[in-house]
Amino acid sequence: MTGMETFLSKGGKSRCSPWRFKLTTAVKSQHYQGGKFFVYDPRDKKVSGPIFRGDVPVRTVERPEEVIFSADEVGYTEIRYGNPEEPQLARLVASSSPRPVN
Repeated sequence: MTGMETFLSKGGKSRCSPWRFKLTTAVKSQHYQGGKFFVYDPRDKKVSGPIFRGDVPVRTVERPEEVIFSADEVGYTEIRYGNPEEPQLARLVASSSPRPVN
């Protein structure tokens, strides 16, 4: 996991895992202008979403503090910043791999 940390989401009525990913403070403190954050699957070369606002899934968010997604939703996944209509050109800001199975 690069540029992300996990946390246990409290409250809400989500049917998803209570474990979520969010960007680290170092990644959030970088300069971002003119784009949107989105979840990207490099294997399929497409925006794979969702990012959660509370329990509401959305495709993109504008601020790094809003980047939160469910650990159940991911394999190897990237968070990118830029134009979600041209995801291959967007800036890679963080990545996540699946948790190992014990």
